[in-house]
Amino acid sequence: VVDFVRTLSVVGAFKGSASGFDTQAFWRHSIASGVTAKLLLQRQEVSGKLNIGEEDPFMAGMVHDIGKQVLGYFYNEMGTMVYNVMRSGKTMYEVGQEILGITHADIGSALADKWQLPGSMIEVIGNHHSPMAQDRNDMVYLIHLADSCSKQVGFAFSEKKREASPNERVLEQLELDAEAVTTMFGEMESTIRTQVTDAFSAIVS
Repeated sequence: VVDFVRTLSVVGAFKGSASGFDTQAFWRHSIASGVTAKLLLQRQEVSGKLNIGEEDPFMAGMVHDIGKQVLGYFYNEMGTMVYNVMRSGKTMYEVGQEILGITHADIGSALADKWQLPGSMIEVIGNHHSPMAQDRNDMVYLIHLADSCSKQVGFAFSEKKREASPNERVLEQLELDAEAVTTMFGEMESTIRTQVTDAFSAIVS
């Protein structure tokens, strides 16, 4: 119930539609990342290696890509330009850096700061594509993994396939290897799909 209310509040902050922006795919990916973050913390392979404390992994997963929503809704012309360039095979993060000089992670963390979200949440939004860019932040590691998992099980938004692989240094920090992570993601897929479908139907449709 708490997750439902929080999700509804985030979705409600962005009303209407924007040209060229797939709202449904965006929210499916966001919900999948939140669901996956919670499920990962229930896995023995992960839970004992992360210190999340009282922070909210579901909400961190929900808002990690909020900068994409801002770009698509309020700077639609720039967003459309980014999506067009992405067709060359580059990722949205790369295109933002090269074309705009600012990424959706930068935009999202600025919004999170304006919303006065906790510092750890701002770091998640700003660093989920570059999880080793700051001192160790276990929530950033968790959402980076959840983001990768949600893409691998079919809930990607605009990302290319190569973005679905977790950062190797994050895996080293958590004493995991790529094969074990792929197996773990596969075991979680059915549960993730069920929970995302139920949540999306109740909240967004």
